[in-house]
Amino acid sequence: MTNRPEILVFSIGGFHQGHIEISYCHIEDKFFLHKIPKGFDDSEMQGKQKSDSHWDIFWRKVDLMDVWNWDKEYTNDILDGEQWELNIKKKGKRHIRIYGSNSYPGQFKNFLGNLEWISGLKIK
Repeated sequence: MTNRPEILVFSIGGFHQGHIEISYCHIEDKFFLHKIPKGFDDSEMQGKQKSDSHWDIFWRKVDLMDVWNWDKEYTNDILDGEQWELNIKKKGKRHIRIYGSNSYPGQFKNFLGNLEWISGLKIK
């Protein structure tokens, strides 16, 4: 279990669409999905587990997408819309925390697909 993340939290949403947060709990070796529908503070939790080989594939894709070198912030002048945040730390790699507001790195959609695949949870 050495290839599991120390920290992996991703959140995305906006006032009119609600927010979701996917987080990995290394103690339980599961992912959890926290949903906050628009205008409400409600949540549901789901857990998923993956094997070491799944994690190896996930990290290879993260490296190929060059996530470790993404800018710390992606923003534009639109005041309303969609905000997102990624907080990720893998043993032996640096800890990154990235924020975006209506702006995204080039590999963002591919990263979301990779996160959905490893977690077994639907982001959008």
